[in-house]
Formats: sequence, structure tokens, C-alpha cells
Amino acid sequence: MSIGGVEDIIITKGSSVPQTGFLEEEVKSAFAAFKNPGFKGFKIVADPANAMGALYIQALADVLPIELIKMNFELDGTFPVHQADPMQPENLVDIQKRVVEEGADLGLAPDGDGDRLFIINEKGEVVPPPQIIGMLATEFLKEFPGSKIVVDQKYFLTAKKIVEELSGELILSKTGHAYITETMTKTGAIFAGEASAHYYYKSTGNAESQVMTIVGLLKILSKPEKRRPLSEAAEEFRRSYESGEFNYEVANAQEIMDKLKEVYNDADLSELDGIAINYPTWRFSVRTSNTEPLLRVNVEALDRETMEKQTAKLKTEIESIAK
Repeated sequence: MSIGGVEDIIITKGSSVPQTGFLEEEVKSAFAAFKNPGFKGFKIVADPANAMGALYIQALADVLPIELIKMNFELDGTFPVHQADPMQPENLVDIQKRVVEEGADLGLAPDGDGDRLFIINEKGEVVPPPQIIGMLATEFLKEFPGSKIVVDQKYFLTAKKIVEELSGELILSKTGHAYITETMTKTGAIFAGEASAHYYYKSTGNAESQVMTIVGLLKILSKPEKRRPLSEAAEEFRRSYESGEFNYEVANAQEIMDKLKEVYNDADLSELDGIAINYPTWRFSVRTSNTEPLLRVNVEALDRETMEKQTAKLKTEIESIAK
């Protein structure tokens, strides 16, 4: 059947033939990929911001033992409440508050086309995507030892540590759908994740599937031997601390990157995607945006103090050069 009044259409020689059931099939495939896990009951708040994520969240709610609290589920391309961009903190304020008010187990905040998914824990806090990557990578590496996991180089210390602990192989990719899927295809990787909360799966043809992400996460949280709140479960997978991305609109991006290579010339340098400066206990990456006239900067470290100290130093360096 169609969901939310939306029918899937295949065009054939000027005629249209409705095709239904795609979402239901995706849900079934996700269950199969995670070995048809048993789920405990969950209370979940979801805010798809009047956009497409409402469809797959509803499809999951139809078959999972969850109490779904809906926010902004009616499809409306004018986005009357807020923009469908969970990367912007102001767009998450309402769902973070609602999760706490409802005593929910977690919150789901997809973006406009549904291929990114931010997760809110029971305390109303955003779970950093590196921790979600670590949780899902662990599931796959336990089931398929030695598998390859792909991440972009914005933040990879948590994934690197976890993959090493489980004897998998970590592969770095440039940021972006085309680069991630190409890397997965070339390497045969079983799973990939980006710091921007895109998650990709071999079983979906190396495409994003947030249905898979939700099913995998609920499986982890349902394990009877380790049943605990999401905040505690996610913290178990923390291996690093991230600055959060900060952006500069500049006219001399290349000059800035060249200067940073000089300043940090005693580090390991990668130019896979912009520049990445890597020290044993901390690192940063600087790259130009694929979609906007921005310089994107990310810092991570094995401890919070180092991350904060190096972030402040790096900002000072960039702002002294920026034009």
C-alpha cells in the first residue's frame, strides 16, 4: 500500500503504473540483515520536519513494538515549522525538549530527503555520529570478522580504535555520497559512515538506508545482557572527542591550507580530501565544501582537554590568515 498518500510510480511509454510496497520491502530487508532481532518496547519521538523521513519512520512504526510520538509528520515542502536540516542545532531544539518531556528512549531527526539521521538520547542530547558508526560497525564486525569499514576523514579516531579492537580494516574516503559508495564498491566494505550522519550498507547496494540504521540501533539497545539507556550505550563506544564542524567563508582557502601545512609540518599529512593533519593523540581536517563556498574545519582528540586546546589554537591560526 502507499504511505502518507504517496504512490511510487514507474513511467512506461507515456503511461503510469503505480508500484507499492517499496518501504515495506526495505523494512523486511533491514530485519533480515540484522538477523530478525527481537526488540523490546521503545518510546520514540520523531521529527522529520514535514519531509520524506516521515514515510520510513511510519513504515517501521507499523511493525515494531514502539510507541511513536510524531512531530511534523505531514508532508509539506514549505517546511512550516523549521528547515529539514538536523545539522543546524536550532532545528533540533524542539525534538530534544520533547524527548525529555515525554520520557522517551530516543529521538529521530532525519533531513529533508531522509538520507541523514540524527539520533537524540533520552537526555535530549545529540549522539555524535562517530559513536553511532562505532556501534553499528561493532555489530557487523562481530558477525563478519575481518570486514572492511569505510569512514570519511572528518572524524575517524573512534572508528579506527573500534575497528582495530575487533580486527577489522578501516578505509578512509573523501567526504560525499559518490566517493563513499565508490570506495565501498572497490573495497567490498560491509558498512560506511560519515560524520554528517549518513550511513551506508553493503546489503542495500552501498546506498544509505536509515531504516537499516534504526533497526540496527534498536537491536543493540534491545540486547537483554546489555539493556541500558542510549546515553550509556553510546558512551561505551566513545574513543575520541570531536569539536563539531566550524566553517569559514573565505576567499583564500588554498592559502590557508598551505599555511597550516607549514605550521604543522611535524605531523603526518594526508591530502585525500583537502588536508588532514594527524598526530598520535589528536588531528584536524580542513577542506572546501562540495556544495557551498565554505572552508570546513574539524578537530578531534583522544581526550576532551586536548581537543578543546587544539581547536582554540587552530581557530586563531585560521582567523589570522583568512581574507
